[in-house]
Amino acid sequence: EALGRIRASLGKGVLIPKEIKNFDVEKMRGIYVPYFLFDAYYYDKIRVRVGEGIGKDKKTVTYRFEADCEFEKISCDASKRLNDESTQRLEPYQLEELRDFDAAYLSGFYADRYDLTARQLTNVVVKRCQELFDEEVKMQFHDLQAAVMERKPKHVIRKSEYALLPFWFMSFRYKNEPYTMLVNGETG
Repeated sequence: EALGRIRASLGKGVLIPKEIKNFDVEKMRGIYVPYFLFDAYYYDKIRVRVGEGIGKDKKTVTYRFEADCEFEKISCDASKRLNDESTQRLEPYQLEELRDFDAAYLSGFYADRYDLTARQLTNVVVKRCQELFDEEVKMQFHDLQAAVMERKPKHVIRKSEYALLPFWFMSFRYKNEPYTMLVNGETG
């Protein structure tokens, strides 16, 4: 199914060479990646500068926001071997569907063990909370340019839990260069 989704996705590309659309699979495997899932409280008091208007009517306005958020199951991959940007692109996972560990799930799959602890990932979690917070604030201004000028954040990590999340790893060659595709093993 993952291979079919990759082929279908590449097949839609108008500028993708035929050799890539008709690639030969070099390697394909299912992998369970170690993650920590965090529940966190995040508070911030920020000052945002927004440019409003056009031309001579353009002016800068400053807004202040103060809010707090509760985040549940923010996922952070716990493997140094994987690129964080790549694993974030695999999200979202349906985390409400998590199951208790059973070794039978691993049959036929590779599984990695974490080499980053929950404590080592704290800064990553806080940064993601801040990014989500900022995204929500900036949505209030639609298409206007909004820049956060000042902030006073506070956070509390309420809970962390370990999880293995699935993805498919597939590689092929094009002009003798290796290429890798990753597919979320749950949602495709």
